[in-house]
Amino acid sequence: MNNEIRFRVLTTSEKSDKVRRLINNAKGPPQVKQIKYPDTPHPGEREAFGEDGWRTTFKYLEAGSDFALDLIDPKTRKGPQFNPYAFAHYFLNQSGFTILHEANFHANAVNERMSIIMQLSLQEMSSRLMEKISQLETRMGELEKRKQP
Repeated sequence: MNNEIRFRVLTTSEKSDKVRRLINNAKGPPQVKQIKYPDTPHPGEREAFGEDGWRTTFKYLEAGSDFALDLIDPKTRKGPQFNPYAFAHYFLNQSGFTILHEANFHANAVNERMSIIMQLSLQEMSSRLMEKISQLETRMGELEKRKQP
């Protein structure tokens, strides 16, 4: 599992400095190694969920941030069901998924994620290949110059 937490805060520009100070105070725990501050939400995010859907989505993301922080807080009294797998199940269950629908959801999610991984791998390999081709072309040019009197 990744040891990265993506903590999301919805605020106004007037309050963003105060929020940054509060977040900077969180740098104390050893689990907090780096903090990134995106200036704006992901482009098109609000529009993609719709105005009412965005409010609900942000509450969900906020609850996820609280959950992630509680996972690393040694003072939080956690039971065996306080884990990401159980919470994913609870969310799907609350959304009306049967056990079969839930299994199908996870299978589709695996396929989608593997497709993304494959695309990224192909892009990386293609980039490396283009870099090698460029290096070979440069070297061939150098060798051709040596041949000329």
